[in-house]
Amino acid sequence: MFVKGDEFVNTQNDIGAILNDQLEEHSQIIRDAYQASIISLESFQNWVMEALQEVGGETGTFEVAGNELSQQPAFLRTYSNVADLKSGPPNVYSHFNPEAADGILFFAHADKSPESYEFAKDIPQLIETGDRFCGPGIADDVAGIAAMISALKIYKSLNCTSPQQILIASILGKQGGVFGSYGLMKRFGPLSSAVYLHPAESGGGLEELKVASNGLIEFFINLEGKPPDSTEVHQAIFSRSAESTIDKAFLLNSSLQTWAQEQSDLYHHEAVQAMAGQSFAVSLGLLETGSETEVFEIPLSCQMAGTICFPPGANLHKVREDFEAELVRIANADSWLRDGHWQLEYGDRIAESSESAVESSFIKQSSEIVESVTGKRPRYFYGHSMSDIRYPLQFWQAQAYGIGPLSGNLGKANEWVDKKEYMDSIYIMVELMCRG
Repeated sequence: MFVKGDEFVNTQNDIGAILNDQLEEHSQIIRDAYQASIISLESFQNWVMEALQEVGGETGTFEVAGNELSQQPAFLRTYSNVADLKSGPPNVYSHFNPEAADGILFFAHADKSPESYEFAKDIPQLIETGDRFCGPGIADDVAGIAAMISALKIYKSLNCTSPQQILIASILGKQGGVFGSYGLMKRFGPLSSAVYLHPAESGGGLEELKVASNGLIEFFINLEGKPPDSTEVHQAIFSRSAESTIDKAFLLNSSLQTWAQEQSDLYHHEAVQAMAGQSFAVSLGLLETGSETEVFEIPLSCQMAGTICFPPGANLHKVREDFEAELVRIANADSWLRDGHWQLEYGDRIAESSESAVESSFIKQSSEIVESVTGKRPRYFYGHSMSDIRYPLQFWQAQAYGIGPLSGNLGKANEWVDKKEYMDSIYIMVELMCRG
């Protein structure tokens, strides 16, 4: 329900009728968005700006300077010289009813993987099958931007008097990272509610609300070995006098897996545990050592790279502190590593954990709206790490979730979103805009 003039109006009847009557118009918006997105990020943001200006609201742009990033817990290594960084293309926003005391943020990211532009050279127009929109970058996250614009158009046409602020933002949230989402938090709000328009990578579509973002720490461990006490080329028989970095890597990994299980018990999170079978994990993604042409030699250098994933409730600073202490403990138990033949570095993917309160009125209301539109109550998804929902959760203490249409083949040339769920996502947003 919402107020239109002096009357209370059933929004679902109006929204459903408008979407049916204007199906071609809103299909054209996502086609236009796709074509603008495959030229360049600048071209896409310019298109977003023009589309938002047509709808109305206080529309503008902002850029984030590198020296603003020192207080955020992400991308630490890349941004170690933040004062020298340039932010790239601007972020775009449109603000409605800014004088209201509170409101809701809708945001999606404009940037996409560089491969998308290469794929798009052979796909200059959005491909439409019977039930899908197909094209590189369409799910991640062109559809999120286009759906916000369509929702705004319908919301304005309903002429409802909403008691809340509505903030729309097309930000740099993928390749640009904190240059968009973090900057948005610092320039606006705080608002008590936020919706991140992005399909869940799980492939669940509108059946899922992404209500949590697990924390993540990317790490690199460099190991130094010792050759055997022999000049013999074939070294296996002399390996007792050597220190193999592969052996040390296996030792470290085995010990860290034991530690991760202990941490999983310590930071037990019922929902994460039910979804993944563990609450806390350490996973190696890279092990570089030795040579395929000289397998008879003891490897003297090795780099391990991996991630620590920790659930809401665990603190980034404390997890890092405990991880470093555990590495020292493991090293001190080994006569070679004890002498300092290892080095730890952190990578760029560093994020605090966050989650919404699923019992909050906003999450409950959103679930009800999704069910009323799709006919199915959404389940809560706890399996994602480093989601941009963490920004309003951490910096505004807002209730936030991610949602998007059924999609597939993210990052590939044949990326797609489901047409019906895409239109349903527009429907859901208009309901949220009107209800307050």
